[in-house]
Amino acid sequence: MARIVVDLEKLRILECGLGQFCLELGRELVAQRADQDELIFLTPPGCEGLVAGASTMPVRRWQKSDYHQHVGPWLAPIVPGPRYDLWHVTNQCSRYGPWNPRTPVLLTIHDLNFLREKSKHSTGRRLRAMQRRVDRATRLTTISRFVADEVRQHLDLGGKPIEVVYNGAATIGADPGDQPAMPPAGPFLFSIGNFSDKKNFHTLVPLIRRLPEFSLVLAGINDTEYGGYVRRLADRLGVGDRVQTPGAISEGERQWYYRNCTGFVFPSLTEGFGLPPIEAMSAGKPVFLSTRTSLPEVGGEVAFYWDQFSPRAMAQVVRDGLAAASKPGFEARVRARADRFCWKRAAGDYLRIYREMIGVKHNLRPRQRAAA
Repeated sequence: MARIVVDLEKLRILECGLGQFCLELGRELVAQRADQDELIFLTPPGCEGLVAGASTMPVRRWQKSDYHQHVGPWLAPIVPGPRYDLWHVTNQCSRYGPWNPRTPVLLTIHDLNFLREKSKHSTGRRLRAMQRRVDRATRLTTISRFVADEVRQHLDLGGKPIEVVYNGAATIGADPGDQPAMPPAGPFLFSIGNFSDKKNFHTLVPLIRRLPEFSLVLAGINDTEYGGYVRRLADRLGVGDRVQTPGAISEGERQWYYRNCTGFVFPSLTEGFGLPPIEAMSAGKPVFLSTRTSLPEVGGEVAFYWDQFSPRAMAQVVRDGLAAASKPGFEARVRARADRFCWKRAAGDYLRIYREMIGVKHNLRPRQRAAA
């Protein structure tokens, strides 16, 4: 039996993208695993029951890389071999891994956003830390071609294979969701994300000034300096009554906003992947994206793009895009694009890579999904 450790430590922050990645991937791995494989999920305290159907291993201090990188080489010669056949480090920020240097490691890199966000000194330090993680890995995956290209450009892979495995995305189905306490009064554009400079939300405020028939809903944690700036800008431009910032929202409210918005707007400057646009496309909505980083890879030919952020140019893209979206067949094409990104496919790709890495050829038969 192959013993495979999958790092789900980020389950401790389910409200972030990495937390959702761990939750959805873990559930689908359980659904598809082979009977011959033992999945062992590395989980934080209190999160053991979030993904049922697999063994769990609690997070411990001695599993941190900065601890066992010194102890592991000293102990390895006196033990017969690794306890595990494979260890999947599911994000490049993880501080956990196998102490035995002979245990094969699959490293998943979600982004190198620090290349655009940090100072030259900080970027150099982070690249050196990332190189150490790459050196320890046996094989690598990324969540987009854009990230894979950046990894090849800035890091020395030493001939190690690297493969793109796209994330899945939650599907916005027929459920009407939960109407928020203060829904927009008329047609509205929607976006979601934690308020930080890289989300570029402030460009949407002068945009909405040029689209008087719409209001704007910007959901996500906004008790930040940037969140305050966006709200002050809306008041200064005289559109404070048409810009809603409800903060963190429930799953039911998120469903409602996606299903009822006229379009989804996402002018982000740096993304390793971009789940919200896919969720919007799964609801059949037109999406408006920046041309930066991985977003064109996600939106493909069915999205509409801003290559500059002047209010006039952005408003024209929105008007042209909404006109195109009103034509027959558009909604079906958008939904078909979203269907390319599913957790069933992602988990199947990871299981194939696991088998290739441990040299075991299983004929996988999907198991009945365990209740979460």
